[in-house]
This record gives sequence, C-alpha cells and structure tokens, in this order.
Amino acid sequence: MCIRDRRTANGVTRFNVSKKKMEQVVIPLPPLPVQQEIVRILDNFTELTAELTAELTAELTARKKQYEYYRDKVLNFDENTKILQLADCILKTENIKWKNSEGTYKYIDLSSVDRDNHTIVETTIVNKDTAPSRAQQIVSTNDILFGGTRPMLKRSCMITEDYDGQVCSTGFCVLRANTNIVLPRWIYFMISTENFYKHVELYQKGASYPAITDADVKKYEIPIPSIEEQRKIILLLDEFETLCNDISTGLPAEIEARKKQYEYYRDKLLTFKRLEV
Repeated sequence: MCIRDRRTANGVTRFNVSKKKMEQVVIPLPPLPVQQEIVRILDNFTELTAELTAELTAELTARKKQYEYYRDKVLNFDENTKILQLADCILKTENIKWKNSEGTYKYIDLSSVDRDNHTIVETTIVNKDTAPSRAQQIVSTNDILFGGTRPMLKRSCMITEDYDGQVCSTGFCVLRANTNIVLPRWIYFMISTENFYKHVELYQKGASYPAITDADVKKYEIPIPSIEEQRKIILLLDEFETLCNDISTGLPAEIEARKKQYEYYRDKLLTFKRLEV
C-alpha cells in the first residue's frame, strides 16, 4: 500500500484515519489477470503457512507434554531417597525497609513473569515514594519465585543476576535454597511437577481469587539425592527445557521463520513500480 501523506493517523493514545485521508490512499492496480494470479498464489501460500504453523504448533505442544512426562519420571524417587519439606531446605529471606531506602529498584510483579518460558520479561522502576504496598521482598540471584496468588496459572521463575537485590511482590513465595542441602535449580524443577500442583490444589483457598500461603507452599516434600546426582539430572532437564521453550532454537524458531517468509514474499508480490501519468 502506498500513501500520499504518511502522516495519516491522528491521535496520541488511540490512532484513527479519517474518511478523507483514506480516500487519498493509493493502491497499485495491475490488470485483472495479474491480480487474479497474485491472489491465487497468496491464497495458496496463506493456506500452506497456516497448515505448517498448525503442524509445528501441535508438534511443540506434544514436545512439551513429552518433556513434562519425562521430567516428572526423572524426578520420581523411591522410598530410599531422603525426603524433606521445602521449609527444611531453604534459607530465610528479607523484606525491604522503604523508610530507610534512598535508591530505586526493579519491581517484579506477578505479571512480570512469562508463564510459558518462566522468565522475567518486564519490570517497573520504583522507589520509596512510588512502590506499591506489595513491593516488599528483596530477591537474590538464584532465588526461586512461585506465584501464590492464583497459583494454578503456574507463574514461576529463577532470579538471574540482572535482578539481584531487587524487590518482588508479596504475591510470590520466595524460595532461597540452602545449597548445603539442595541446588536452587533442583527446587525450581520440583515446583514444576504435576505432584507439586496437586499439593497446591489441595492447599489453595478461595474460589474467585484462589491463593496459597507461603507456609503451605513450604510444606511440600521433595526428594533430596546427593548434590552430584541433582547436578546431573538438572543438566539433562535444562537441555530438554531449552529445546522446548527457547525461542531461538527448535520448533518455536521454525514457526517464526515461516511467518516471516510468508510476509516477505507477500510484500514482494504486492510491490509495483508506480507509472507516471
């Protein structure tokens, strides 16, 4: 599409195009047989792209289910393995004292955590004057966050170095591993399992706005093999999780590539030289 005046949209937060401006939009008009052939090609390409995307999406869903099944099997131990409640293998965390604070902090709210990739995708900058009342908990690298508010939405992640010393919402249960007993990544995988969410369903309270307390989250019992065995299993699960979730590898990247390929050829087919009249 070609427009005489690129400054067509009006408004600040909501854009609109007037009827008069729309009437000024110029489109190419090749002969009807050419239009029909281009439309036929684009229709076929759209259909093929939609079919391939659907197949890849179904494959990705199957891979994720396969990963979850494999993960739960790997993390299932016999009765000879030491079992501890989360409360017995984590360290105490601390809250921020806003009254004495002069700096700014990245604030991790519940909505900051991507539910598919389990990473922090967006935060806001706050200080003692702008921080919401829920911005209370100081987090450290390798802390595990679990969203106890509407917990079946499965908001969980690990704190990376970028967010060391920042603050998160009291809607999260912060789990800080006692590394003499358990590796942080071990806890992360343990609270991703089907058994953990069965525990959550048992203890969550409330109908329209369910929640689980930190104390009830920490009642969950996990197996504690040796640190070396934990490390080996974590390495396997990390590789599998990357294949399933990382947008830069595997099927998600293939889906994105197909979409970009379609858009490229569509734009090429719909680009014409303008004839001077």
